[in-house]
Amino acid sequence: MAGVKLVCFDLDCTLLNGRLNHSLEEAGVASGAADRATLEAHLEKVGGIKNRMALQMTIRDLLKKGVKIAVTSFNNHPESIPFVLEKIGLTPQEIAQIHNASSRPESAQRHAMGKNNHIEKAIAACGGDMLPQEVVLVDDNINNFELAKQKGYQVIWVQGSEGKVDYLNELREMAGLSTFQAAVPLLQLLAAPAEPPKSLVDKLLGLIGLQRVPSVAR
Repeated sequence: MAGVKLVCFDLDCTLLNGRLNHSLEEAGVASGAADRATLEAHLEKVGGIKNRMALQMTIRDLLKKGVKIAVTSFNNHPESIPFVLEKIGLTPQEIAQIHNASSRPESAQRHAMGKNNHIEKAIAACGGDMLPQEVVLVDDNINNFELAKQKGYQVIWVQGSEGKVDYLNELREMAGLSTFQAAVPLLQLLAAPAEPPKSLVDKLLGLIGLQRVPSVAR
């Protein structure tokens, strides 16, 4: 199998748990006009980042390995892309290395071409020196998946909800990275909002199949 030189991530239902662009459109927010407060509110509305800690680690590991990364989304809110990357927990230096190859063509073109034009744009932005099999599309849409596969790109179909990281493990294997195992529930727990220490200890014990022994009054 050829090595991976470029990974193209979809945004909605892939990097995110829901459809941020759709949420902004429903609210009547004009393209390019979403300020930070608006993006914060709509990101919360759609369920936030999917598998944030595992995703952050995967993107960071790919960049360290020299793999190029692009966001290839049917998205007419370009201001949302760096915002989401920041919310994943990436540094400004890491975000600057990620290409935004997103746009929202008409419905007929989306159906006919899928993400192939977006992928070609990302390849060109990365210098163009790569074979189709060295490019991976990570996307939740089966039409995008099938059309990219026909062009010879490697494809990963994102299915399932928060906590399911099979798609990230598949990507990590393709790129020659170690996969996530039992550590994933702990990653999700550490990414959650702060809780009282006692509650946090109980959850940590639960992850390894133990429970707290109640103290005995003396």
